[in-house]
Formats: sequence, C-alpha cells, structure tokens
Amino acid sequence: MIVVAVGDNADMVDSRQVSKEEAESLFSHHDPPIPYYEVSTRTGEGVDHLFRSSVRLWLARNARKRTLKYLSFIVIIVMFALLLFFAVMYFASY
Repeated sequence: MIVVAVGDNADMVDSRQVSKEEAESLFSHHDPPIPYYEVSTRTGEGVDHLFRSSVRLWLARNARKRTLKYLSFIVIIVMFALLLFFAVMYFASY
C-alpha cells in the first residue's frame, strides 16, 4: 500500500491556509516519510506528477518485496543442497 498526501486547489494561492512548507514538514516527520504533492483539479496542475511519482514509488516498493521473496527462496535452496550434500557424505562413509 502506498500512502501519499495531496493538497488540492494549488491554483488558489491567495486563499491558502497552510503553506506548502508547513505541509511538507508535517508529513516528512512520519516514519517512513509521506510524500506530499499539490494539485489543482481545476487546471490539472500537478496531477500528472502525482500519478507518475505514485507509480514509481509503488514499483520501487514492490521490487524490494520481490527481491526479498527471491532471496528467501535462494536461501532455502542452498540449505536443501547443503543438507543433501551432508547426507550423501554421511552415507558414502559407510
């Protein structure tokens, strides 16, 4: 699951109640930090950047999960190979 914070109405700078810096600071203190994006649904500003960044973040996190999955699979195969090797060495000594 990917969590991002999105501020809407980025085109309405004059009526802003929270500055971009305040919002970024608030979400950067989380563990892990939550990415903050500003968009305008009226003008479309920032929507493409939000979508592309979210997809990149999702792909990066899933790549780590796949790597860990394959790494654990390799460890199991190596352990099985060592077990087989020692079993063959044990029975070959008779």
